[in-house]
Amino acid sequence: NLMELSPNDVPFFYSTANWLSRHGEKERACVLLLLLMENFKEKGDFRQVLEILKKIAIFSSTEKSDKSDRSDRSDSSDKSVRQELINCYQVLLKDHPQKRELIETSGIKGEVKLTEILPVFDQYLYFNMGEYFYRPEWGVGQVIDGDLIREKKVVIDFEHKKNHSISLDAVTEILTKLEAGHFLIIKVTDITLLKKMNKENPLELLVLLLKSFKQSLTPQKIKTYLQDIVPEEEWSVWWNNVQAQIKKDVRIATSSSTPKTYQWC
Repeated sequence: NLMELSPNDVPFFYSTANWLSRHGEKERACVLLLLLMENFKEKGDFRQVLEILKKIAIFSSTEKSDKSDRSDRSDSSDKSVRQELINCYQVLLKDHPQKRELIETSGIKGEVKLTEILPVFDQYLYFNMGEYFYRPEWGVGQVIDGDLIREKKVVIDFEHKKNHSISLDAVTEILTKLEAGHFLIIKVTDITLLKKMNKENPLELLVLLLKSFKQSLTPQKIKTYLQDIVPEEEWSVWWNNVQAQIKKDVRIATSSSTPKTYQWC
């Protein structure tokens, strides 16, 4: 019945599963989340499938720790979750040249605890083929190759630093990870879309920018990021018009400092 009423309401299902878990019904919580997982699997949303499987893995591990003896049912459930995770990682890592090796050496097919394996794959996905990173002087870059097991390096093709080989540690230290749909990714892959947004609804263009950065930006910063989208000669008029709209939009917070800063709420 829950699947029929709210098949896409993930927070609701998580809340219900947590309630079941707190009341000693971890197995039922896992069954509920497996139903939710199947819904997103049918849609091909394997990122969401993975998040649900992570939740199931946590419930499964705590359920086993609550029992002195591992039952056949517990073993079967663990194997089922592991296989679902393998299937999911095979899809999400499909373009990685080390896909098979990453899965085979992770321990996911053996007895290593799932709670220990999940962070390993989180790292693999963080540096996965096609992921985007940013450094102001290098611009936006996309991961195009890498060795995550032995050399622990990736090759990132930046706008101003082509085919740059860099260690995984350096990536986390000096680069900013860009999530899917980030303004800067769209700017380098489909700037026509942003120009269209600017013509049709400039405020929404600004909203996308602020939402992507998740931090307060000064007008000068905003202007810099909008280069090649808002022409220099049109900036003053553009900014004055948008400022008038910002005052009426509760999604954007304006500071009282000088210069003012703007942030997505």
